Parts: sequence; structure tokens; C-alpha cells
Amino acid sequence: MRSRSKDGSVLAEFGPVVCLFFLFIVFPFVDLMFVATGFATTLLLTQDMAHSASKATSVQDAYSYLSDYVGIEKARGTIEESDLLKFARAKFVGGSGGIFIERTSIVSGKTDHIGPNQSATDQANASDYVYEYMVGFEVIQEPFIVCPLPGLDKIPGIGKPFRYVQCARGVIENPEGIYLGKNRPTWLSSGMLPMVPWKPGVAQMKF
Repeated sequence: MRSRSKDGSVLAEFGPVVCLFFLFIVFPFVDLMFVATGFATTLLLTQDMAHSASKATSVQDAYSYLSDYVGIEKARGTIEESDLLKFARAKFVGGSGGIFIERTSIVSGKTDHIGPNQSATDQANASDYVYEYMVGFEVIQEPFIVCPLPGLDKIPGIGKPFRYVQCARGVIENPEGIYLGKNRPTWLSSGMLPMVPWKPGVAQMKF
């Protein structure tokens, strides 16, 4: 009686092993790489928005710029045409974000904020405070390769969209423009360390 060849057994097992390797290792790794790419891309774009907003002559102009760029008051902004976002399969959620005014005491380091999308209650005091715009938006990151396997299908960025908030700050170059002479809520304390006083889906204010 001829003995069974071991080569055939190895070849028969090679296919399923390769399949499992791609499903559980390669595809999730590719998705995680795209999550990192999308996060870095949206962070870069958010920092660019904060830098551009900081050059505005008034908080109203800064808000208008962000509204057109990202779509604060509409479902779509011009940033949706970005090839970087298309490649990373990430997008900013229109109507989800806004802009805060933050002031940090030069002496104590304590940070206060007003917002989102509101002007300051008083004139800027550049001698005692450093003023910054903080912009924040919700981002949706789609998986590059959807893994519908049990366990992996519930992991954000691998089996389903990954939602997160992206924020950045820029020092205001024209602090006198944060006060529009209207009654607004008072400054709210942010504590001693910079924070993100923003949550997705908050009601947006108009100037």
C-alpha cells in the first residue's frame, strides 16, 4: 500500500492559512494605516484652518471662512474637494463644528473660553491675556477595506466608520476683532490646562 504524500496535505492547508492571514492580519493592518493617514491629514487641515482663522480681522470673518470651508451651516464645504481627504477616506461632518475664543492669563496660566461661534463680552486685554481661536469639527473615517468578520466588524476604522473630533488652535493676530459690541455669555473657565470644550452636535450660534 502506498503511503499518503505529506506534500498534498501541506498544500491543502496552505490556502486556508493564507486566507485567514489576510482576513485577520493584512486587511486590518491596512485599515489601521489608513486611519493613521486620515487622522494626520485632518489634523493638518484643521491646523491650517486655525492658522487661517487667526489672521481674520474679526471673529465673524473667521466664522464665515470656516463655514464656507468646512460647511458649519450646510452639509458640504469646499474642503470636501480635497484629494488628501478622498485618498484617506475621511470627511468633515458639515454642521458639526465651530470656533471658540480662548484667553489664557499671562500671569496665572488659567484659560477661559467663549463659544462656539460667539463673540467676546468685552474688549481684548492683550496686556494680561493671550487670545486664541480654537476650531473643532467632527470627522468620519471610513474603513479602506471593510472586515465583516465577527469581532472585527465592531472595531471603528476596521469594520465600521471611525468618528472623532479634530481640534486645533491659532493665536489671534487681531484680538480687537473678538468683540462685536453685542451681549454674549460670560467667559467660562477652562482650568489651568488647555482643553477642548466642544461636543459634536451642539447648537450653532449666528453673529
